[in-house]
Amino acid sequence: MTTTEHILRMFMRPERAKDVARAVVIGWEISPCAVRRASLPAIAAMNGQAEKISRAVLEWTIEGDSASARLKLEIGEDDVAIPLVVDAAVERVVDAGGVGDAGGLEHLIVDDRLVICRREGDGRLLYARTALLNGALGLPGGVFDGPLVG
Repeated sequence: MTTTEHILRMFMRPERAKDVARAVVIGWEISPCAVRRASLPAIAAMNGQAEKISRAVLEWTIEGDSASARLKLEIGEDDVAIPLVVDAAVERVVDAGGVGDAGGLEHLIVDDRLVICRREGDGRLLYARTALLNGALGLPGGVFDGPLVG
């Protein structure tokens, strides 16, 4: 692993996972340095503004059976949101049962671009993977493994 790969992976972590009115939001924070090097044409077209990026987050939002993804860039007063996926279909799979009050597992799948696994009862995130970091942005990473299920 090169030093650059280590730095990119170190900054790619899930930012949050929460339920808001049946919506699921999960994001990966990306270092500003890494996002400036991303292979996304919208970033290359920013001209000198890319150097002003202070924070970048790849954010997925799932509402009902639809999902969208965007790259949020904080650039002082002129923040930018670049849509990456709009209105993609979500497949929900529930593994019934479980140990104690944990309940089963819920899997949210957006074709090959996003997979989330969480506890059905409390919504606790156990696993998330997105192919957008590698695919759309050309950056390594995109996997979050939560604590082991006991």
